Amino acid sequence: MLQKNEDELEKLGQTAKFANGQYHFSQEKIVQRNKKDLVGVAIPQKKVKTVKNAVVLNDHFFLFKEKGNVSKIYYSDDYAPQKGLRKQLNQEWYQRNKAAISFAMLQSIGSLFLLTNLVFVFGGGFILWLGRKSPMITISSFKETVNLMVNILGPISLLVAIMGFIKFDISLLMTVQMLGAVLVFLMVYAKTRFNDANNV
Repeated sequence: MLQKNEDELEKLGQTAKFANGQYHFSQEKIVQRNKKDLVGVAIPQKKVKTVKNAVVLNDHFFLFKEKGNVSKIYYSDDYAPQKGLRKQLNQEWYQRNKAAISFAMLQSIGSLFLLTNLVFVFGGGFILWLGRKSPMITISSFKETVNLMVNILGPISLLVAIMGFIKFDISLLMTVQMLGAVLVFLMVYAKTRFNDANNV
């Protein structure tokens, strides 16, 4: 709805007076209306409640209603109608939800790191555990293989954590962690062959 009526709404928003974080619309103006949808400026809440979808520029906030769910974006003092309605609303929404967005991103990154580490530790441990019947390997239990994988991943994870404080680039950090872990794994294998007899 906003896409179809963006130009008309933008025109109405630019012609109306905007000061101190609010519009001063002289009267309500309906741009589009049918049984389900309503688009306009300064439309009272009673009319908005009668439709499923609405896009309304009000004096103090932009109202967006989709399938009964209502979102309000209040204008800040930096809001500039002449810079484009969509761009300004996106910016306003981002500023209002910056903390939630940052938290969600951190949560996603943390979950990604956790998942890759779990796959490496338990996946690698399981593959090593499958070779327990080989006479060349003296590893006997799954717990032992997981412990080995944790010990391999530990120092690399510490190095990656320090790198993260210097330069935070998630793709670089994950690449360094996995490559480093694989290299340490190969070094451990080259030295021990996963056989206690080689450590004597």
